Amino acid sequence: MSIEAFRKIQIGNEVLKSTTGEGNVADPDRLTEVANFTNAKVGDLIRITGGTGVTAGLYTVAVVVSADAIDLSSVFITAGTPTDIAYTLQTRGAAVAANKVLIGSITMTPSISWHRPADERGSLAEFSRAIKVAQGCALRYEGDASYDQLIYFLAMALKGGQAPAGPGGDGDYTWTFEPTMIAKVVPDSFTFEYGDDSQVWESPFVICSNLELSIAMNEVVALRADLFGQFPTKTSFTSLGANLPTNLHEIVTAALKVYINTTWATLGDTEKAALVAGGTIRLATGFKPVKYADGSYDFSAIVEQRRHLEIDLDLIVGADAITEYDAWVAGTTRAIRLEFTGPIIAGTTPYKLTVNAVGKYTSEPTIFGLRDGENLLSLTFSSHEIYEAAAREELSIVVVNVETAL
Repeated sequence: MSIEAFRKIQIGNEVLKSTTGEGNVADPDRLTEVANFTNAKVGDLIRITGGTGVTAGLYTVAVVVSADAIDLSSVFITAGTPTDIAYTLQTRGAAVAANKVLIGSITMTPSISWHRPADERGSLAEFSRAIKVAQGCALRYEGDASYDQLIYFLAMALKGGQAPAGPGGDGDYTWTFEPTMIAKVVPDSFTFEYGDDSQVWESPFVICSNLELSIAMNEVVALRADLFGQFPTKTSFTSLGANLPTNLHEIVTAALKVYINTTWATLGDTEKAALVAGGTIRLATGFKPVKYADGSYDFSAIVEQRRHLEIDLDLIVGADAITEYDAWVAGTTRAIRLEFTGPIIAGTTPYKLTVNAVGKYTSEPTIFGLRDGENLLSLTFSSHEIYEAAAREELSIVVVNVETAL
């Protein structure tokens, strides 16, 4: 008998352990290491962290030459024949053992596409056979947003290959997810283990297609994520010892401050302390699965399409709300910061979530909604790219916590 209370989610980032490769300036985009690229795919993320005569940074796999060699997306060897190239490789779609428990709930929907031809064969039966042609899996996560675990979803939804800045003076680490508009962001993929005391399934290559944070006053921020992955296989949970993470600090809406300005440079200058009564942060990531002729029923890779951030805002009607209404009418650029502050990590440094975006109000407002006897004006803000001080800006999300790695 299956028991609801025993349901659990465990995840692992599909990044191999740090390893050491070789190269030659005569072929400056090629990385070699014996038998380390068997599961590598075009588009996998490579982080070069060090080595003699190399340029550290994030790259992607452009060509899988063999199990022993890959070509990266750009030149990274600048001199010599280095034998000490330190790197990590994210091999998406190769299941890894989970190393974290994810708190929340998940719904799994495995899918198989069948071809069922309706032949002319002298029978009233419409079908006589079915041929499997594709498979995959859709997942939906719902739970409380926390400063500690939100970073996993941001890595799948906004930008991969991230490492935190830190530690700070109070043992804090700062995670910055600021996607570029002119190059691929290459999200991290995770292996999900999920199940109960009766059966556990495992889906690799899990990526986020839609992410939402719902803000209701005097509540915890709610997180919902729509995910897709490869078809699940039956497995058993990786043994992780304790069932709960060491750190778990939910994001409370009462700790929210809102700032609205007109430029990215002035973002965060002007607080609107009596304006926002609730809202939703929504990110359609633009990540879609695609299929190549690789001998598998599962999707092969992901394609990155256009994306933007939306923020639904419920505003208390007053002078500040009318200013935002006028900005909608005029099509004026708005720079919005939502800043959530959590408990103190140590010293004077708190847990923190900061959402920054620049754009415009893009939908017709709803005027005179009602909350607790106060009139509301509801607007939807949509981020867009701007050019400011010779830089291209759109959005960033920053999390301060004590997590050292994904």
